[in-house]
Amino acid sequence: MTTATDAETTQLGITAGNNIFDQESTMQSRQQDWHAPMQMSPTIARIHTAEGAAVTKSGKILDSQSKNWSAWSQSMALLFKLFKVQGYVLGKVPCPDPQNDPVGAENWGYNDTFAQLLILSNIAASERVHTNGCPTSNRMWLSLQSMHESISHLILTTHLCTLMNTTAAEGDNIMEHISKLKQCWDQLSLFGDKNYRVSKFLFKCIIASSLPESWDQYTDQFVAGQLDFVNTDPKKNIDTQQFIGYLKQEYEQRQSHKHLVGPWCVVFNVVFFQFH
Repeated sequence: MTTATDAETTQLGITAGNNIFDQESTMQSRQQDWHAPMQMSPTIARIHTAEGAAVTKSGKILDSQSKNWSAWSQSMALLFKLFKVQGYVLGKVPCPDPQNDPVGAENWGYNDTFAQLLILSNIAASERVHTNGCPTSNRMWLSLQSMHESISHLILTTHLCTLMNTTAAEGDNIMEHISKLKQCWDQLSLFGDKNYRVSKFLFKCIIASSLPESWDQYTDQFVAGQLDFVNTDPKKNIDTQQFIGYLKQEYEQRQSHKHLVGPWCVVFNVVFFQFH
């Protein structure tokens, strides 16, 4: 006859056996998980093109006739940054291995294709001869760059020569003269080439030295000074736009003074000759 103690002992044995079985099953499951290949997330995510879908044009398109590579490339750089594809265009984002990261490789292809469409949507039809057959956005960009930057450097040299050699004579319209100089300076700044960069201080000196001799005394208060000397005079530290503003005021005053003095000279001459 089985006693209560025997039943309890039997139940404890069964429970212990079940626990051992569960532990073995858990260990086997963990061993299987250890040997199973891990699902890795893709290294490259797909860009969200819908966020800036309304802005896919840079303004003016690239056209060799317009010779606008510098301004166009800067506008395109903003577009690339907006859609986060500048790394693809510049060749800084390598394509993942399709065998190891198929989703990442597919996303890379999608992103680069969108970058190609941005380029093609912002160039003239005549420029597509330079992009046909280019498999990536980086190859497209390099092809356009090599074609247009050589021309751009010739344009830069022309602007630099004009800036350095243009002078105004007595009686010239000073504001038209300064406007011409500023246009050349702006073009040099737009290209972003540090080899052709003219600082704001140097540009002020160029403007001052290009004016007629009668302006020297007036402009000295803004640009003249000792070398290697930190000048605290506020007039010496004004920016280019303020300097041009002062020159405009002075020119207008000189013009108004000229118009006032002219009629009085005529009256004086008439009175003088009447009494002589």
